[in-house]
Amino acid sequence: MTEQAQQLSLFEQESIEQENTEQEELTEQADTQSNQPAAEEPTDTSRIAIVILNWNGATMLEHYLPDILKYSAGAEVIVADNASTDDSVKMLKRDFPDVRIIPMSRNWGFAGGYNQAFKVIETTNERENKKSPEYYILLNSDVRVEEGWLQPLVEYMDQHPEVAVCQPKILSDVFPTRFEYAGACGGFLDKYGYPYCRGRIFNTIETDEGQYNDVKEILWASGACMMVRSQDYWDAGTLDRKFFAHQEEIDFCWRLNIMGKKIVCIPSSKVYHLGGGTLPKGNPKKTYLNFRNNLTMLYKNLPEKDLDHVMRVRFWLDYIAAFKELLTGKIGDFKAIIKARRDFYKWKSEFAVVRRQIQAFRQTKEDQNISNFSILQKYYIFRKKTYDKIS
Repeated sequence: MTEQAQQLSLFEQESIEQENTEQEELTEQADTQSNQPAAEEPTDTSRIAIVILNWNGATMLEHYLPDILKYSAGAEVIVADNASTDDSVKMLKRDFPDVRIIPMSRNWGFAGGYNQAFKVIETTNERENKKSPEYYILLNSDVRVEEGWLQPLVEYMDQHPEVAVCQPKILSDVFPTRFEYAGACGGFLDKYGYPYCRGRIFNTIETDEGQYNDVKEILWASGACMMVRSQDYWDAGTLDRKFFAHQEEIDFCWRLNIMGKKIVCIPSSKVYHLGGGTLPKGNPKKTYLNFRNNLTMLYKNLPEKDLDHVMRVRFWLDYIAAFKELLTGKIGDFKAIIKARRDFYKWKSEFAVVRRQIQAFRQTKEDQNISNFSILQKYYIFRKKTYDKIS
């Protein structure tokens, strides 16, 4: 691990110390799932580890895993199970005996789950004297892949070492001609921290007519399907486990951007995402995590010159959003937004050291691919509801 990685990973040290015992147990459990003997010399195992994080998704895995295995030649497919209470692990052992399983004793969430899985992969490879994967692919259990999806991603990353992360075009598995909400054709942030995508702004989802088929540098890639260089994953300090779920991939990609790395969307690769498998839209818990994590992400990553102004504006915008939910009868979402803001300020001090570390590695004063406009204004006042109208 580089010096930069060591410094940026300081915020993980407390959790790592607490998790050491479980980490050893996880590695031992994962070892029992693989019958491969240790090699005397480092071997060229797969350069690509496709890791599917699962929680009570047996039905999804049964449906989507066959195509992932069929169309991902040259990659190792691994299922990291977040302490599922359904028969996911039993089903995998029965129906997919060649798939490596990393079973976890509790639900670590999206961020913590992937961090745990990647640590197990690295520890196991070290024990077995194998080379580590060059690329990790984070893949949701409800993503359908098709023939040829993987090659464009690998080829582009091989040819562009300055790129740390990429994503394919993500379409809906329910309406395959339309973009999917989570990521579409690559993500951005507006000046106040609101995410939007090529192909999706708020709840307006475009039909894919090839309008975004160019390779595009973006700010963030979707955690539904994201390829990341393993070294960059650790150098950036990993996904922030404190987020648990939602917007952790935006926070992660933003950090990489601050460090001078690039994130791109490669539309010649496409996958199809069902979406809403863990927390469906309209769930107050999802609302809570999105607001709390978004505010935390802004505090961690915004340059000093913008931080106070953005936070002041967000105070008013968040309360407007909360009372809008109240007036439309969504009491749960109203309470979720209020609680998210309160909890953000409760734990804000925990991120002060992390913020200083991130800002110390800032390569430019201005963040690349963060818009200088308000997407709320563009969308609701000027009625510009598609990416081509606002870009």
